Amino acid sequence: MPNSPENYSFITYMWVIGLSILGGTVRTLTNIKMGMKWKDVFRRWVIDITVSAFIGIITFFLCEYAQLEPVLTAAFVGVSAHMGTRAILIIEEILYRKAVK
Repeated sequence: MPNSPENYSFITYMWVIGLSILGGTVRTLTNIKMGMKWKDVFRRWVIDITVSAFIGIITFFLCEYAQLEPVLTAAFVGVSAHMGTRAILIIEEILYRKAVK
């Protein structure tokens, strides 16, 4: 039977979400380095980790579907989590192109 979201272990979800939160945190730190006002840091961090967790889980499922190696999956999760909404737009464009074909 193919894997479905409820068949993955709690530990699997924790490493995906944890790595995604790390990617979102790095994004916030990058924004601080680029001059973000300190009064906006916490709000922006919450937004970044929320978006990053979402895209990290989506990336994980796409990697699982493609049957990629776990280490490569972890790399894609981390990078896409750091990219945040940009990763969502890229995935959206890929799916759109496949639908049009």
